[in-house]
Formats: sequence, structure tokens, C-alpha cells
Amino acid sequence: MSSIRVGNAGEHYTMACLLARNYDAGLTDRGNPNFDILVRTSAGDFRALRVKTTSGTTFQWTAKADWDPLPGFDRSAPDCRDVSVLVALNGCPPGPSTEVHVIPTARLVEDLNAVHRHYHNHRNRDGSVRKWIKQRVIRLDGEKKPDNIAFGFRDDWRDFRDAWSILDGSGA
Repeated sequence: MSSIRVGNAGEHYTMACLLARNYDAGLTDRGNPNFDILVRTSAGDFRALRVKTTSGTTFQWTAKADWDPLPGFDRSAPDCRDVSVLVALNGCPPGPSTEVHVIPTARLVEDLNAVHRHYHNHRNRDGSVRKWIKQRVIRLDGEKKPDNIAFGFRDDWRDFRDAWSILDGSGA
């Protein structure tokens, strides 16, 4: 499946989850660089959701700036209404094996930057300095390694698994 179709599947899966939970939600325009879905909470507040989908268990981003991996996110003044939904299809069509993590975008950016910083604070196996890259990676499975802590986020983010209550200001 192409990456565009994987992304579309994740957005529509997220929409289905929201509508089934009685949220008012709608997809943003296709060209929106910051958000994918707008949600109205039970209290009448709005949340802007960023949906990131992987066909497996590894999420990848390309940072637009050194420490700002997500467009439109301001690390100096994080907005609590900015929420990310990470959809892992786990090698199957959306369904029972799909994992969804609903996480404040500030926490996601913090984790992405911590993994990136840690990765670049270590050298390659041959002792050479690692080349600075814009790619960011988080893996749900595996175990953290001394030189790469991008693994094992299924456990790190267990409190965010299906944490839709975050949209209403409660939960993880």
C-alpha cells in the first residue's frame, strides 16, 4: 500500500473512532500542513489532531527544522489543544490489531527530540560521528539500545493507548 493510502487509512480510521465515541469531527483540507482532523469536545472546545500512520510499528517524520519535527508546533508555547493520534496498522488492514495512541503533541515532540538527541550523542559502530539527519523515528516494538533509544515506545506510551479522554482534558 502506498504511503498516501496508509495515511488516508489512518485518518479515516481515526475519524471512525471519534464518531463512534460521539465526537463531532471533520477532516481538514488535504493541503493542511499542520492538522488532519478538527474535533469538538463534549464541553464545546476544539482540538486540532495530527494523525500519523504506519503500516507496521515504526513511525517516521522528516523534521522541517532542527528541533521542530512537526510543522506549526511551537515548543516555546505548546498548545494543550494540539493532540497527535498515532495509528499503527501492525501489518494488517485497520481492525482489531490496529493500535492507536492519543498523545499530547508536546509530549510527542519531547520524545522525538530526546530520541534524536540521544542518537546523535553516540558514535557509529566504526567510531565515526553520526551525520546530522532530519529523519525522526519512533518504534513501538523492540528494546532500547545503549546507542539508540527509539525502540520500545509501546511500553513508554502505554498510558496513551486509546486515550481518547485526553481530548476532553482528562486521561493520561
